[in-house]
Amino acid sequence: MVRGLCAGLILCGLFFAPIGRSLADAVPFYVIQDGKTLGIVEPFSGTGSAKGFYDYHGLVLSAFPRGVPQESLVSSIFLYSDTRRDVVGLGVLHGMAGQGLEGSLTMRLRLIGQPSYTPNLIVPNDPGEIKQIGSDVWRGSWQWGDGENDGGMWNNLGRAIDPHWAANLRMYTSSRVAFWQVIGADGQVIRLDKSLPVTLRPVPEPVTLALFGLGLAGGGVLIKRRRRG
Repeated sequence: MVRGLCAGLILCGLFFAPIGRSLADAVPFYVIQDGKTLGIVEPFSGTGSAKGFYDYHGLVLSAFPRGVPQESLVSSIFLYSDTRRDVVGLGVLHGMAGQGLEGSLTMRLRLIGQPSYTPNLIVPNDPGEIKQIGSDVWRGSWQWGDGENDGGMWNNLGRAIDPHWAANLRMYTSSRVAFWQVIGADGQVIRLDKSLPVTLRPVPEPVTLALFGLGLAGGGVLIKRRRRG
């Protein structure tokens, strides 16, 4: 039995070794948790700043993060990895510019653990919408009109591969928000239960990531993929 177990571990090591190396070279992935593991998503990435990525336009009271889809009646969470500085930012985007319907919601963001850097809010759509209520806690209260979106972007949450921090978000109230979800750069969408908090945490081990990617770990996943273009 021991020999069989050892042989199995050796085979698993040989099988996962190339996968671990290829995933380690890719943009870091994140585990999405909501009481249980829901899945993994890929952060958006680039060599520019998180503020530039969020791309807020005051004339139309809306933001246009590159590659992040906008939907009416939907609130989305996404991650941005600044590969030049090796730091991660987090954004929220509610509603849809141009064609969306009005809505409102309140949400709290709390950082957990020991972030590598000092986090900061860099782009709220409106300076009065997001307030820091603790050393690592913010509360947002948004209200947007027809044809607008709303949200904000935080920067310097931590290093992409640092496992010692996490971001926890909770939605308290909402009006005309049908879905709450996490968006990945690879087109993955994970729908969330609006009544429960969600935690985004870096995946520390490439082998763990390989297990999730092959469907050998985790459960309760509700995932769809968008077609690009």
